[in-house]
Amino acid sequence: RHSLSPMGTTFFVDLFATWCNNKLSFYVSSVPDQRAQAVDAFSFQWDQLFAYTFPSFSLFPQVLQKERSSSARVIPNAPWWPECPWLHDLLALLVELPWRLQVRPDLQSQQKGAILHNHPEILHLYAWLISGDHSARMSFLRKLPLASSERNSLPLLGSMTPSGESSVIGVF
Repeated sequence: RHSLSPMGTTFFVDLFATWCNNKLSFYVSSVPDQRAQAVDAFSFQWDQLFAYTFPSFSLFPQVLQKERSSSARVIPNAPWWPECPWLHDLLALLVELPWRLQVRPDLQSQQKGAILHNHPEILHLYAWLISGDHSARMSFLRKLPLASSERNSLPLLGSMTPSGESSVIGVF
């Protein structure tokens, strides 16, 4: 077990990792890896799983589809990019407000920290606690205010409704 989140949450598995970027000793690799506990996170059920993940952005639609049909609790690191086509699906799976991640070059490192991201500030990364558990999502939505007056809040979160839909009025 290892604490990775700003809230000190303990995760049991790091999905979509490799030997050179895993954050936990128990990880699932996307490529054959003798150190990994399994290969291909999409090949097994996620029910009852509590996982950390930072998949490539191109895999996010698949990750969200997999999560939608599971009772797992997963914290993916993902950018706040309002134009992103999968952002609405991510917001619909939230069970807690996301945490803004610190802007640090080593947060997006490869090869065990040998290769750092040149411009981490463009990523606008957050840790999003999501779940396919309908009751957990509804409980979260009922706690949200109906509107947000905070200028720097995540725009879509401030306008999410208890039905799980979101709307935006105005211009970003």
